[in-house]
Amino acid sequence: MKKVLFSIFVVLMTTSCGFKPLYSENSDSAEKLSQIKVLVNATGDIPAKFAHVLQKTLEDTFHSNQSHNSTHYLDVTVAKALTSYETQNNTSTRTRVSLYITLVMRDLATNKLIYTDKLIAIDSFQVADSPYSALVSEDETAIRMTKELANEIQLRILRKLGVR
Repeated sequence: MKKVLFSIFVVLMTTSCGFKPLYSENSDSAEKLSQIKVLVNATGDIPAKFAHVLQKTLEDTFHSNQSHNSTHYLDVTVAKALTSYETQNNTSTRTRVSLYITLVMRDLATNKLIYTDKLIAIDSFQVADSPYSALVSEDETAIRMTKELANEIQLRILRKLGVR
């Protein structure tokens, strides 16, 4: 009898906790994100492919449910900086990749500013003797960083929109 009462108690307590999966396609977050139109701009010497990766990742994240009209506009500006430095024992060279992202979200109907934010991501890679391998390492590092930043942008937008 105690086990039955305990089981009923546990079921009642866990179902009333208010848990809603953040990434569910039927959740409030998916509906709110699907109403945001995204535009990514690259500035400086950042290749267009990084802006394209960020644009596609954000579109895939935000527009998982295409049934809504856009009510908000998210302008994302991306800049990249490279800094080379030597390790302490001067045996190898590393390059630090810094990505700077500026977010501006506006209401489409009124053009009212809703949210602004800045994000910075920093990572590094070892520079090899071959110029091709250094280029590939730089590209892979920057692409990995843009995907991580897209996830961070999603979480910040959800927090701003009040989705719990």
